[in-house]
Amino acid sequence: MLFFSLLIAWGLLQATWEMNYWPTDMENYILPASRDLPHLKYISQIHQAVDRVNVRWLHNKEMMVLCGAIAQALTQDTSTLRPFLIIEIASFVLSAILIYWIFAIYFGRGVGLTCYLFFISCVWPYLYILSVKHQPLGLVFFLLSLFYLQRGHQTRLKLIPFFFAGLFLGCSFFASPVSGLYLPYWLLAFAYVFIPRSKNLIELPFAQRKGTHGWWLVSAILLIVFGFVLVWVYVTFPDPFTNLRAYLDYLKISAGNNHFYYNQPVLRQWIDTPEISATRGGWVWVFRYVILVLPVLFPLYVFCIVFLVGRMIFRRKSTSRTWINAVLMMIAVSFSAPVLAEIRGVAQYGANYFPFLIGVLMVLGYTLFFLIQECSFQKLSVWIKGASIFLLSIVGLIHVFCNGYTFLNDVYPSRMATTFLSRELMKKEIRHVYTYGHHPLKKYLIACLNPGFLQTAQIDSIDNILQAKDGYIVVPPVSGDSLYLAMTSDYADFDLDIYLNALIRSKKLSKYAVASFPTLASSGLWMQEEEILSYRALILDQFARRNPAKEKVWLLDTAMLRQDFNAVVQSAQEDQKFLSDGIRNIGTKERLYLYAGRKEWIETAIQNIAMRIYKVGDPQDSLIAYVYTLDKDGKSWIPVGKNYMSQPVPSRAITANEKGVVIKFSFTPLINTRPGLYNLVIYRSGPGDDQNFYRIYIDDEEQRQSDLRMNFAL
Repeated sequence: MLFFSLLIAWGLLQATWEMNYWPTDMENYILPASRDLPHLKYISQIHQAVDRVNVRWLHNKEMMVLCGAIAQALTQDTSTLRPFLIIEIASFVLSAILIYWIFAIYFGRGVGLTCYLFFISCVWPYLYILSVKHQPLGLVFFLLSLFYLQRGHQTRLKLIPFFFAGLFLGCSFFASPVSGLYLPYWLLAFAYVFIPRSKNLIELPFAQRKGTHGWWLVSAILLIVFGFVLVWVYVTFPDPFTNLRAYLDYLKISAGNNHFYYNQPVLRQWIDTPEISATRGGWVWVFRYVILVLPVLFPLYVFCIVFLVGRMIFRRKSTSRTWINAVLMMIAVSFSAPVLAEIRGVAQYGANYFPFLIGVLMVLGYTLFFLIQECSFQKLSVWIKGASIFLLSIVGLIHVFCNGYTFLNDVYPSRMATTFLSRELMKKEIRHVYTYGHHPLKKYLIACLNPGFLQTAQIDSIDNILQAKDGYIVVPPVSGDSLYLAMTSDYADFDLDIYLNALIRSKKLSKYAVASFPTLASSGLWMQEEEILSYRALILDQFARRNPAKEKVWLLDTAMLRQDFNAVVQSAQEDQKFLSDGIRNIGTKERLYLYAGRKEWIETAIQNIAMRIYKVGDPQDSLIAYVYTLDKDGKSWIPVGKNYMSQPVPSRAITANEKGVVIKFSFTPLINTRPGLYNLVIYRSGPGDDQNFYRIYIDDEEQRQSDLRMNFAL
């Protein structure tokens, strides 16, 4: 097991050694904080540079920063992700070994090994290793706390293990904000240690003891509390209570000002509620997510629960009330992580529910132990034992196959896009490339290529692919549904290059490509790490049909494009006319050339908004205008008031003539406004449709001329 764990660690290090970051919390906050930590007097001073913007990003991540600073010092590397990758991989592998030891003590070595194998082959932890998040570090500290808590009964060690149990529990809480969800699991283990053997609720094999004396219990609790408080004081000194209040502020901010709050105008087209900021997928989202990320383990977990409950019901006469209560308590505790997350109202994305994995393994481990004990496994015939082991092995192999396939075909290649692209550029000895100067993903892909390549490469900006005269063009993903831009995106595809759009539409882009790689925009699992994308995927089901060409990063050969120059120009003629007339779409599924609304300074009350509109096909719904204003911080658009929606304009009132007709959107009663900047958007009341939709003439001449310059400058 140790050899296999080290082999996994070595493989992960080899596979991720050249992994580049993209601008996330790691680059923006944790990496700089770890770099600055050796120059600070107190660890709590890391918050001063961040909390000025009142977001509390680093609270309860102090141990992540500290471990990062130690790894940076040991590796003499303060500029790359490698020190943090070493921490993540070490945390993951040590967690797997601890799961074996802990579950072996509770349920026996065979069960411990089974839980170890299910954990180490589960794709869920690998997401946070590759994204270099704090969840693996929080998990390993929690498991270390359990490990020492288990050894608190060993009198030859006196009470020392309880101190370390409290110490590592504190480290877990200050390594990851989600570690609080481990507390019910920890309390269950704590209760097991201190309940006398004769009254043990689950009757698991454990070292014999003569009972628990009151002084021993009090001393152990005091040592646990002392270890926890020691960590708390260390990371918050010299003002522990101020930092505690700041952490509570962080919880309040994360629950209230979520991504739905920040992006209300765009989300209004899909979410039919005035309180968009309170949008949640609820338990439907929870179950759909865990089935997605645990395609074998979660059904197995449900099967185990059904088996245990069925055992209670059908053999209740021969089953003790104590055992029934104990198992029911264990099942309830196993599901406590998502329950507590839902009670708290945390943002619904994968990382916030990661502690549930321990609950799943706990029920699996106990069920296997119970089957062995209940059925007197050793006394069964060779055939029955062989069939049982074979069945479990088949389930395990299916688990390994499903998770391995997801990792190798989705999670890993999409995360390594910039690394793979960098290798391709250096292999072909390309030192001069073109890319869009105005592409929203430029800083997430082009700027995150291998530093060795960037130091020697010449990167020139273009507005469209036909402007490049020679060499190669790097085209980032054009999909707007991307983890890179999830928080305040308009989720519209990059549509400022009509020639690229035409090639994608005609499915001829690959003809001019020398390489292409999937990115985070290509992944069905990475999008679950952002609440809006995950909601749209699992609740609104908006990604059933996807276009891989829009989600990849492409390396195009300019020479091949120049050979077909006239053909490419010809293919974009329809789009040229479309842009020349200053027309945008409303209500299409294909998110190209969408009307993004208009922002204007208004000093009088708003009674009507007039726009020139026509319809395509025969839409049967209506158009509605919405008015937004800036919040008190001046950073996010929020509804101007209760009356922020216009009266619907039915389709029958809109002409099909391409010249359009002026439509007035009326507000009754009128909107009383203060002089200021307002955001006016228009959406259809029904679902998107590429055959039946609306078009609007934009009245922003400056924007229209800008689009023309980009697309027609050859």
